[in-house]
Amino acid sequence: MKRTYVTEYACQYCDWHISRLATSQLTLMADEEALELVAAEHLAKVHPTSLKTPEPQGEADG
Repeated sequence: MKRTYVTEYACQYCDWHISRLATSQLTLMADEEALELVAAEHLAKVHPTSLKTPEPQGEADG
């Protein structure tokens, strides 16, 4: 019986997702790297403001 590996990334901000099937672990590793880059590109282009970290707020002296 042949194994099938699934790599999937989903956006936490919208319905976007991408997945790929692999038949070997070597292909799986290459797919993971490629899909991770595509997912990062999606976040940078579609949700650029979501990637910014909030600035720390100072405490009020009182």
